[in-house]
This record gives sequence, C-alpha cells and structure tokens, in this order.
Amino acid sequence: MKLHVGCGEVYIPGWIHVDERKFDHVDHTSIWQVCDAADVVYASHVLEHTTDAALDCPTCGCNIPVSRTAFLGQIHRILTPGGTLRVAVPDGEAMARLILDGQIDFVQGMLHGRQDYPENIHYVTFTFDTLKRELEAAGFKDIRRYDWRETEHADIDDRSRSYYPHMDFDGLLLSLNVEATA
Repeated sequence: MKLHVGCGEVYIPGWIHVDERKFDHVDHTSIWQVCDAADVVYASHVLEHTTDAALDCPTCGCNIPVSRTAFLGQIHRILTPGGTLRVAVPDGEAMARLILDGQIDFVQGMLHGRQDYPENIHYVTFTFDTLKRELEAAGFKDIRRYDWRETEHADIDDRSRSYYPHMDFDGLLLSLNVEATA
C-alpha cells in the first residue's frame, strides 16, 4: 500500500489519499483512520502545518493529538518495517537566501502558508538538520535528501518541485525533500 498524506487536491493513481478536506479522491480524512500497513508514505508540504504541542483533532474535535511528534509517530506505526517515508517541506535555508536577496514577497506563502482556508497555516520552518532531528526522534533512520525526478510520482505537479524562479527546474529548489526508513 502507498499512502499520500495531506494530499489536498493532488491525486496519485493507485495510492490511498488522506486529507482533512473531503475531495472526491480522499479515502480518509485523518491519518488516525488508517489501519493497514503502508510500504510508502508520501507527505508533501503537510508537516509544516503540524504544531509543537498536542491539540484536539481539528477534523472531528476528538482528543487525538495532532502534534508533529504524534503525527510522525503515527506514520512510523503505519509503515512496514523498512518502509519509506518521503516528506517534502518548505526549505528554510533556500527561503532565507531569497529573503536576503530581497525576494521576501515570493516566499511569503511558503513561509507562513497561504492562509486561504483554516488549515493552511505554517507553524514551523525546517532546515535539513531540524527535520532530521525530528525524524530521528520519531524512530526513522537512513535520513537523506531525495530528488523528486527519481520518484514514482515525479510526473505529479505538487510543491515538492517548487523553484525560484517559478517552474525553472534549473533554479533554486524551495522544497526540502527528504526520505527516511521506518
């Protein structure tokens, strides 16, 4: 099984889709609804929407924590031993570079979330080192960067391939794309 967590409007054929918003292709509205084991979990630009502290579940109001620690722990539980987590988040170092170059308007959405619906707010900015630390704390190992062009979903247009200038695949990659093993 392959699980696409925080899929939003993006549909990957053959995958199970999880998102709080109920698009037609969404199979589950919460990661805690998933009971089957997955070989691959893909979470593109969703981890930055999680919090440091435990909160009540925004989907149904139950007392399931949606802290980053609990979220990553749930993904680790779902993955088969040796399974792959592929996560993409806004790259804090790349955004800092653009801010220092005077391009802050270009990165506002990636830095803070577009805030165009209630859940679209970013609570954290990652560098490779900070993301690696959180993944290790959740039990993941063999943490490394991945190239979106070398994935089975490379033809899917999502934020894992965000560049400056926009869509210039020779430009500055603004997405920190990291794989880890359960």
